[in-house]
Amino acid sequence: MTDAAAVPRQRGFALLLVLWAVMILGVVAAAMLAGSKASQRQAYDGVDTLRRNAIEDAALARAVAGAFASVGGGKKPGADALAEPKKARWRRDGTPEIVRFDGHVITVAIQDETGKVDINLANKDTLTALLKPTDLSGADIEDLTNHIIDWRSNPKLSAKANIVPVEYQGLGYAYHSRHAPFQTIDELRLVDGMTPEVYDQIASGITVYSGRKQIDPATAPLAALLTLPGLDRQKAIDVIAGRDRGIPYSPPPGQTSIDSSAGAGAGAAPAAGPGPGDVPPDESDPRLAALSKVPGGSSGGGGNGVGGGGGSSGSGIIGHALSITVVVDLDKGREAIRRSVVRVVGTEDPVYVILRDEERVERRQ
Repeated sequence: MTDAAAVPRQRGFALLLVLWAVMILGVVAAAMLAGSKASQRQAYDGVDTLRRNAIEDAALARAVAGAFASVGGGKKPGADALAEPKKARWRRDGTPEIVRFDGHVITVAIQDETGKVDINLANKDTLTALLKPTDLSGADIEDLTNHIIDWRSNPKLSAKANIVPVEYQGLGYAYHSRHAPFQTIDELRLVDGMTPEVYDQIASGITVYSGRKQIDPATAPLAALLTLPGLDRQKAIDVIAGRDRGIPYSPPPGQTSIDSSAGAGAGAAPAAGPGPGDVPPDESDPRLAALSKVPGGSSGGGGNGVGGGGGSSGSGIIGHALSITVVVDLDKGREAIRRSVVRVVGTEDPVYVILRDEERVERRQ
């Protein structure tokens, strides 16, 4: 009786072990399947990223070529060509161009940095004019202008110009003034007196890559155009609208007309020297040269004027920094946005080096 009663119990225990083993194997199989799917997803994402970056690289190279010389046309493009008809050089004032590549619609905009105010080289009058259209009062504009100059200048030079250095840590900041050239425009946010609202109002018109004391009116955005003497907001808007009709910028009476690097007549007064309370930039500072000069030693452009003429060869933009925005339409309602700053360094072909590069993928608006 005892042996007979033990048999069902042993069978039940064996069945329980089998069920536990099956469950464990199921968990292991599910984990392996999930890991396999994750690996597949990672591999797909990796391929998707590489493909997206290749498309963006192609668009970036096309933008530089478009700014450099007339391209396009010729034989019917294949699947790997940026399809578009032959046309003149692309504008360098932020006007968007549409190209198609590998089944994607790509929007590309070029902004020549010579059209912007270089916050490392602009004199006090130009910085004051840059801040004038903002919400700041006259006294606040004066203070912020002095603080910008103080940030980028040697303290001894600031003292000679009667600019009182800002003691940032004494004001509660966790940092002190650089007393050297700005390395990015975002660094301007750190200057005492700069607010997010003011920064947003001027950001489109400033740069650290121009290497020039004066802007190029033929490529300047609105915020930079407003720094030119004799231009109010409506006149600046008219200048931008005139580009669509091929109307070159005409300087107000009394200003000297000089050639624009965009190939159209541009006018602006020769860059003024330092005035009262102004601190001339130290143009021998290697940190400034690293931002504004062509790798290899040749300068990105004259410090006191607008660059040379822009003939069909595109040689007028050698040494220029170009801010290029590439927007690629992707699947599933997404778009990739790449913003790059490049410097054109080729003498005959559109060779360039990337100074700054950032990319993000987001839902289409």
